[in-house]
Amino acid sequence: MTVPYEFMMTTHLFLHTNNYRPNELKAAVAEKSEWIERIQRQFDEVLQRRPVTVDWYAEHANELFDDEETLYRYLKEVYDYVFSNGPWPETEG
Repeated sequence: MTVPYEFMMTTHLFLHTNNYRPNELKAAVAEKSEWIERIQRQFDEVLQRRPVTVDWYAEHANELFDDEETLYRYLKEVYDYVFSNGPWPETEG
C-alpha cells in the first residue's frame, strides 16, 4: 500500500521528532483550506487502511514505535488532537 503524499509531507513537517509541532497543524485546521481538507481525508484513509508501517514512520518522522498497534494508537491521538478536541498526543515509541 502507498502512503498518501500529503500525509507523508505532514508527518515530515509537523510530526518529525526534530520539529514536533502538532499545535501548528491544529492552528492551520481553523483556516479550512483545501490543503487541510486533503490532509484530513488522507489521515482518515491512513487510519482506515493502515498503510503506514513502524519502519516507514521511523524513516519519515524519526520516531520509533514497538509495533503497529502502538503506532496507530498514537496516530489516532494526533488525529483527535488536530481535528477534534483531543488531548496533546503522547508518543510511546
